[in-house]
Amino acid sequence: MEDNPEKTCRDVGARKKYNDKCKTDPVWLAYNRAYKTHYARYMKKKMTTAEFEQWSRQAVEWRTQAEEGKLEQVEYERMLKK
Repeated sequence: MEDNPEKTCRDVGARKKYNDKCKTDPVWLAYNRAYKTHYARYMKKKMTTAEFEQWSRQAVEWRTQAEEGKLEQVEYERMLKK
């Protein structure tokens, strides 16, 4: 790529695909927002590494359930905010 010669087309394509998914899929959009919020808490030392990792693993499980239709969107978003 011209603007960053160290990145391959595969790297750029994967990032674009992820970004597109986060913009169009409400489950991924909610997950991405919550992840960024919790990561900021972790970086500001308002959350320990163990707490962040535990939340992160749980959030992935909830995201999978929401994608499979086992969790309603409203309930999923409420759970992510804990």
